[in-house]
Amino acid sequence: MHLRILTSFLVLATFPVFGQNVEEKCDEIELIAPERSFPWNQVSIKAVVSKAPVKGDWLIVKENFQTKATKIEKIRNTESVDLIAWQSNDSGSITAIITVPPTKQCRAERYATATVVLTENPGTPLILDEFGIINERDQKARLDLVADFMEKSPKDELLIFMSFRRSDVSAKRMRTIRSFVEHLSELRKLPKDRITFLIEEAETFSVRFQPFPQNLASVYTSTHLEIKAERLDEYERLFK
Repeated sequence: MHLRILTSFLVLATFPVFGQNVEEKCDEIELIAPERSFPWNQVSIKAVVSKAPVKGDWLIVKENFQTKATKIEKIRNTESVDLIAWQSNDSGSITAIITVPPTKQCRAERYATATVVLTENPGTPLILDEFGIINERDQKARLDLVADFMEKSPKDELLIFMSFRRSDVSAKRMRTIRSFVEHLSELRKLPKDRITFLIEEAETFSVRFQPFPQNLASVYTSTHLEIKAERLDEYERLFK
């Protein structure tokens, strides 16, 4: 008798009960955060599910690479956090971990994590030149002065911050970029791998030339559309 009952139980256990959700699918939590920041700047991190905000409990870990200090904070029941690591010019990181409790749509706890790299500010770099709309002759003369400086600084990378008017069509933007590359690289022989354009939109056209040590250039490029002169032919297809 006991054997028959046990056998019946095992048979039932191998089949799902009608109406039971055997495998529940839960949408993943995504944390929206910048890749890097200066330690004294405010860092905002937001949690979303399918692009909609979601609340949860946060664990924040701030690690200072210079002092080796680690600080842990807990923030409860919020969909976003605004953080400042410290005021000193020390590199480090902020790691955010969120725990989202079960909901009607998902009966399991969900987790997500994001890390923001904190970089030191190496200082305000030299501005070689800055101008708006000028005639072609003056533009070439000023590009020559920039090229002269870069010849004397072989370890620096030239960052060209270029703001276009919102009304400028993409083809016009690419022609402007290419004219700079042709003069600096093809005429003045500045290697293309030392030229980077950083593009943004503004009310008026302007351009600024700044040399950076090549190992630090990435600190200043993260907030702009970055176009490497050596890959200009690839990017040009996107501007047609």
